[in-house]
Amino acid sequence: FFQAEAGIRDRLVTGVQTCALPILESGNKPTPISTTVYNETTGAISPNGKYIAYQSDLNGKNQIYVVEIANPKNTKQVSVAGGEESTWSRDGTELFFRNETSLISVKFDPETGQVKSTPSVIFTKEFARFQSFHSYQPSKDGKRFLVLKEAGESTANRVHFIFNLDEILKQKLK
Repeated sequence: FFQAEAGIRDRLVTGVQTCALPILESGNKPTPISTTVYNETTGAISPNGKYIAYQSDLNGKNQIYVVEIANPKNTKQVSVAGGEESTWSRDGTELFFRNETSLISVKFDPETGQVKSTPSVIFTKEFARFQSFHSYQPSKDGKRFLVLKEAGESTANRVHFIFNLDEILKQKLK
């Protein structure tokens, strides 16, 4: 799983480890961010390319950690009561993550790497559960969120695309 971020670095998330892959340097060998026996997944690289937020079951429960890419020994646990699916705000000053049905936020200083607040719940909502991608996405300003939800027992099984809607409406209004 790869996602390019600002042309600086890529991230590679394997089944158990999060690695940084330099894309502008020769060799392109992944550098493990952590080499433990624990599951470390869903890495998200910060907008400035200095940090990776990821989830790990190091203490028996998924928690969110932030690691400095240049110094992988500089790792901080960010979540307190569990966490998964970390995502950065566009400016890197806030880190979002889920804990069951809660979307949580912590303030972050992208220059120093310091967590500036305790985790606080933004809202509580049922989220869809996916193995390989996030069930939410913050807006550009971080004030709204697109949240995927399970369809449940819906009988709707089709998607209808309407092309040239403006023309159809003009015809109907004549």
